[in-house]
Amino acid sequence: MKLVIVSHTPHHLSRGVPVGWGPTVREIDHLASLFDEVVHVAPLHPGPAPASALPYRSDRVTLRTVAPSGGSGLKAKAGAVRACLSYGSVVRREMRGAALLHVRAPAGIALAALAVYTTARRRPPLWAKYAGDWRRAGDEPVTYALQRRLLRGLSGSLVTVNATGPLPDHVRPVANPSLDGPELARAATAARAKHLEDPLQLLFVGRVEKAKGADLLPDIVHELRGRGLKVRLDVAGDGPLRGPLSAVAGVAVHGWLPHPALERLYRSAHILLLPSVSEGWPKVASEAMAYGVVPIVTAVSVIPEVLARTAAGVAVEQRSSPAFAAAVAELVARPSRWAEMSAAGTLAAARFTYDSYVGSIRRLVREVLGLELPEGCGSPASRQPVEEAAP
Repeated sequence: MKLVIVSHTPHHLSRGVPVGWGPTVREIDHLASLFDEVVHVAPLHPGPAPASALPYRSDRVTLRTVAPSGGSGLKAKAGAVRACLSYGSVVRREMRGAALLHVRAPAGIALAALAVYTTARRRPPLWAKYAGDWRRAGDEPVTYALQRRLLRGLSGSLVTVNATGPLPDHVRPVANPSLDGPELARAATAARAKHLEDPLQLLFVGRVEKAKGADLLPDIVHELRGRGLKVRLDVAGDGPLRGPLSAVAGVAVHGWLPHPALERLYRSAHILLLPSVSEGWPKVASEAMAYGVVPIVTAVSVIPEVLARTAAGVAVEQRSSPAFAAAVAELVARPSRWAEMSAAGTLAAARFTYDSYVGSIRRLVREVLGLELPEGCGSPASRQPVEEAAP
């Protein structure tokens, strides 16, 4: 049984071995336990891989690379159009003989795949994962809204989202996975030993850009110090705002980190800051919760519902530095409240394991698409050679 995945997940070559964005690679390794063969159509970028990139462990996964696209300006836009035509051709070829097509949206390559799928005469069942804000309205790329509209209309398919409330029957909420069993156990041990103390350890994980809220971080730190709090901020990630953040006293910008190094930051942190403009459900929030780190996140998408249901963090209605600083200061003033949220997050983290995710996908594929997948049987360890698509 063959699964074809189409995503914009960036890949690089590291000593001749393809490596990709770590969280997605880990997820695909676990999904591979349900299939005999997995073909991942995704872009291969030039240059060195970030430290957070990982090789595939499953010997069932083959990477089918395409050229990257994107950027601003007319030249980049024209290149994106040409790339989408190429993407469509590759997807059309790869989905022949597939038992299931899995498209990860929103992305340009996802839009190309959906266009091919909706016009194909013969096509496999479709499972689409929309990782952004399913209910978002307003300022966003028009292609995101178009992809949601297409997915809402594909009633014979399965669409998994980060959302709650009334949804079409083929659109189902599924928790975004980020933890395996051993990591969950390590995290719980670290969380039990944690308590609030000076200096307050703040953590930000993600791309260092305005969309993820990195523009507010310097002012949040200054506001907290103005309140007399001793704080330290660790930043795991990279991006255009790295320079200004690095210049702030008490802020350490580590760049992209391999997962063991990121775990060390989770073990020492008290609060995760994520003042994002838009999110689906951020995997870093559930990772932080597992380690007893209390997430303080903008109240967008499903975040307020998840944090209210789990009692594991704070959803801030106003995306501003005073509002985030006030949320942090309130927890510091009420350490018992922080401890309650920390413990609640550790308990709730079990909902975000890969085992739970794979089980949910297996059930939904059977229920919505009528496709029976075998019980997961683990992902064999191996490294696969890269296979490049023809230009």
